[in-house]
Amino acid sequence: MICGMIIKAIRYRTRSNVRRLISHLQNGDDNDDVEFVSGTAADIVDMHLDASVKHSTYSIRHWIISPLEATTRPQMREVLAMMAVEFGFDAARAVIVEHKKRRATEDAYGAHWHVLLGEIDPVSGKVLRCSFDRIIHELVARWSEFRFGHKLIQGKHTKSVIAGLKKRGAVDAASKIETELGSKETPSAEAFTNSQHQEKKRAGIHLPAVRQAIKSAVATAKTKPELEAILSGSSLLVTMGDKEATWIVTDPGGNLIGSLARLAGQRKSEINKIMERATSEPVDNNTNNRTSDPLRGPSNSQPAGTKRRSSDNRPRNAHPDTAQNPGEPRAGSEPDRATEPETGLPEAPNRDAIVWLKRLGRYQDQLSDLLGKANMLAMHPEERIVASLWVMEERALADLKRTIPVLEYSERTERLRVDAKDLDKSFAKKRGQLFDAELSLRNAKRPNWWHYLFGIAFIFERRHRHLELAVQQAFTELEKCERELEMVKSKLLRNEFQEKQQHVALVQDITERRRAAGSALEQVEAANDLIRLHPALAFCGLNFLLAHSLKKLDEKKRLKAQIDTSLNNEGLGYWR
Repeated sequence: MICGMIIKAIRYRTRSNVRRLISHLQNGDDNDDVEFVSGTAADIVDMHLDASVKHSTYSIRHWIISPLEATTRPQMREVLAMMAVEFGFDAARAVIVEHKKRRATEDAYGAHWHVLLGEIDPVSGKVLRCSFDRIIHELVARWSEFRFGHKLIQGKHTKSVIAGLKKRGAVDAASKIETELGSKETPSAEAFTNSQHQEKKRAGIHLPAVRQAIKSAVATAKTKPELEAILSGSSLLVTMGDKEATWIVTDPGGNLIGSLARLAGQRKSEINKIMERATSEPVDNNTNNRTSDPLRGPSNSQPAGTKRRSSDNRPRNAHPDTAQNPGEPRAGSEPDRATEPETGLPEAPNRDAIVWLKRLGRYQDQLSDLLGKANMLAMHPEERIVASLWVMEERALADLKRTIPVLEYSERTERLRVDAKDLDKSFAKKRGQLFDAELSLRNAKRPNWWHYLFGIAFIFERRHRHLELAVQQAFTELEKCERELEMVKSKLLRNEFQEKQQHVALVQDITERRRAAGSALEQVEAANDLIRLHPALAFCGLNFLLAHSLKKLDEKKRLKAQIDTSLNNEGLGYWR
């Protein structure tokens, strides 16, 4: 199972020691680089103290944002902004710590971020929302992958994510996710939790690396002995667990690492098929024949009349198969065993080779292009020239058919437009509140002289002070809303201008392609005429042929211009 962008949360309890959390965040031993992008360790301590004062069960919400593909800090802040909207907090309050280290898989991005926020808002006293957090994490992850152009990865809540995106107005993202992931099978459960990861790390076991080794082994092995042989190279053992039909992975000391199916990201039934193949294969009773398994090679064939080899390293007394034809006598001397593994199995494949082959899968388009070029180079020169001219003609025809698209603003711009409209409404509402507060202050009753005699003037004065404070607060909120509105409108105008400029550039590019396509088609037609008349020109190459066809076209145009000029002159002379 390939993991794309991962967003997961840990709720830190108030009774726990916050220094341990800070020590983990500042730990430079497990990471190549640690940097506080926003906030400090003192802010984390303050979050913990705020929760302690309120006697809250949880003090800190700890998010981990771990992308598979390269992600910049501004993009990470966009992810944080989406989470702030979903969970209802101010992103400016978050403490962000960036960790850089080499991931267990070679193609995974080497940076991830820890985002920490107090469960209790110190100003309002509200508790951070946590309902349906896993679905929201997956929604934000898929939405981010769509916006950043990353590969979309199947999650456990794809249907809920699609419905949630449609509800939020992200119809394009929902449609693409539904098209690519809607019919795919739900992935298996997470191989290990964060607490298990940290527990194994303290015991000297790096779970992500172990999991990657197990996934590679399960993908390569066909039988139980092969799987055991490959995993033994990583100091891992496979044994039957306490539960029926459940295989577990342990270290050489017998310490449990986890379930084989969960670590490999496979179903139990698939794992059991691999583990049963070692005992379910029939034994061949023919003395000189090999076993009936076509996957077994000469290095792991079984001697006739002996029991099938197991995966341990005990000595064998039977003679190995001599690979002679049926009916031939066995050789008297035993062959050299140095070329055969002790377990009678093929040697474990080179891990570097497996990683290299997996990396090749990312370059399918480039490999297809190279294969096409190789096929073209293998053609006869005349066929190669004709094929190249056909490609030029197809490209030119495609350019001629290009249509100028209608200007459509991006999802980001549309969202800014909605935000500006909401802020406009909020600004009008706050302006009305300020007007009401000023009107109440203006109409407030002031104390008379006799109020002081009776000692009740303080009531009117207190009321007056409260109204003045309300006016000041309303004015402050109005100013803040006005600043936010100006900032959003400025971003909106900037985005609209950039997208208009991009659209203008696109229109110019399409127009230029159309103009060039006409000339290209004329040149291809002239080149085809030349190659039909003079096939030997194919040996001169495509560039030579195109240059000659261009000369022919220029001569034709020049001759036509001369004829037109002479006809015009003759016509003028006649009329004179």
